[in-house]
Amino acid sequence: MKELIRKILAVAALLATSISVNAEDVVILRTGEHVYGKLRRMTVTTVSFESRKTMFEYPPKDVYAVKSDSRGDIFYNMKGERISRPANNEGRGADRIYLIDGEEIIGWKTAISGKTVSYQDSRETKKNRPGVVEIPVEKVFMINYFDGTKEIVNDITTMIEEDSETKEKESPLKVVFHNVVRGETVVSVAEKYNVSVSDLREWNDLSPKIKDNVPLTPGRQFMIYVKQ
Repeated sequence: MKELIRKILAVAALLATSISVNAEDVVILRTGEHVYGKLRRMTVTTVSFESRKTMFEYPPKDVYAVKSDSRGDIFYNMKGERISRPANNEGRGADRIYLIDGEEIIGWKTAISGKTVSYQDSRETKKNRPGVVEIPVEKVFMINYFDGTKEIVNDITTMIEEDSETKEKESPLKVVFHNVVRGETVVSVAEKYNVSVSDLREWNDLSPKIKDNVPLTPGRQFMIYVKQ
């Protein structure tokens, strides 16, 4: 009996390892489409994603979110800003509500009624009576229900196009490249071009290991967006 239990546990561990190794990343497009595969690279201009041995290049304006085990959950809000959050793998069997501004909410028994989207904030059991939360319907992009169906609540493809056109008219930008010289830091480069440190880090996908005030390696190249 002990030997049988040992074998069962060994098989379970092997399956768990296999699932972990083969876990797929997901790109959620602004159309609501989900593309499964492996995130390869993210820059300010491109999200590179491999799916079924084919490489896809998505401009950020077409991407709502990237869910990656290694990078966490990365959302793009309506301003085109990238928002990083810890990977959210909780709430198995629950609905997932995606907000227009880039946020995922886990809920149960989600329903749309009039001008609100309501959901229970935990699973209902004999010992647990969950609370009910309501969100204005105009804040919700999409709902992925626990049974695999999805519902687009607000079409955000036109929203991002209109916002992008407005930004282009208000402040046209050009790309310049800066080669780091000895003694320069992330802060000093940002100040030189009158841009924020957060923008500089995002445009160049800088690792958190690179500190803002620590001298950079000479010869490193930065891509920077400046006003024309």
